[in-house]
Amino acid sequence: MKTVQELMTTASNGGPDTVPERFIRKAEGGDQQEAVADGVAPLADDAPVIDLSLLPLSPPSSSEAAAELQSFHSALTSWGCFQAINHGMTGSFLDQVNEVAKEFFTLPLEERQRYMRADDNIEGYGNDMVLSDQQVLNWNDRLYLTVYPKDQPMHSWKSSGGKVTMFARFNYYPRCPRPELVYGLKPHSDGAAITIVLPDKEVEGLQFLRDGRWVKIPVLPHALLINVGDQVEMMTNGMFKSPMHRAILSREHDRISLAMFCTPDAETEIEPASELIDESRPRLYKKVKNYARIYFHYYLGEKRPIDAVKL
Repeated sequence: MKTVQELMTTASNGGPDTVPERFIRKAEGGDQQEAVADGVAPLADDAPVIDLSLLPLSPPSSSEAAAELQSFHSALTSWGCFQAINHGMTGSFLDQVNEVAKEFFTLPLEERQRYMRADDNIEGYGNDMVLSDQQVLNWNDRLYLTVYPKDQPMHSWKSSGGKVTMFARFNYYPRCPRPELVYGLKPHSDGAAITIVLPDKEVEGLQFLRDGRWVKIPVLPHALLINVGDQVEMMTNGMFKSPMHRAILSREHDRISLAMFCTPDAETEIEPASELIDESRPRLYKKVKNYARIYFHYYLGEKRPIDAVKL
């Protein structure tokens, strides 16, 4: 499958406003759904912002720290995401990360093709894995890298008893002649445990489903977006939410983001913590291994994967 950049470069007919049929989203009946252009969704002025420098590593010793800890808990139980500030990385460093990503996606096509992913491998340069001729494709190109942590324990994952893998995905959303017809990323929740996103600091594009309607997350330069994934929703027995979100496109601007997916080892059994199960809150999820396999099967089939492991 050609990348979006390649398709747009080599398009030879159909006119400047043509979008290939494989990218146009359809309703169940086959008709085009409502527009998904950026201007449709309202801005979420109440989207949580958490100051990580205030979060205590032990029981809070000040009212300010206690209040921020309560806001953190509220963000995870109601939104399932928040924008993190004062996280310890400088704005200049994050700008360099963004610039390196931009440099890769503007390399000559022949150079980028040296890093094309194999059909049976997620790692490398490309776009959607295509499972069927009916699959609607996302309007983005990406570079996946697998980041293996050093062989030493990660204190935040002691209770899992297993290793953790980090996937880095550099996303490039080319400007689109008909942004109202296609998705940058179709609606989904993340299959990881936790996702950390470095958004484009100039171009909005990320939307979350909130109380039954899509809302735009405002651009907050150099903040990191922290997002609960399906596996943490399972571990917390539904207490922390894995939110539905999508990426939309712009007619005028390209957009770049970096997503880091923190995922337990495939052999780790994921299930609700026993402390979060009682008569008032029964067990909501099955015990599963290799959730990534379940996730990609259902996601590429345009179904919500976590529904497959609910009791």
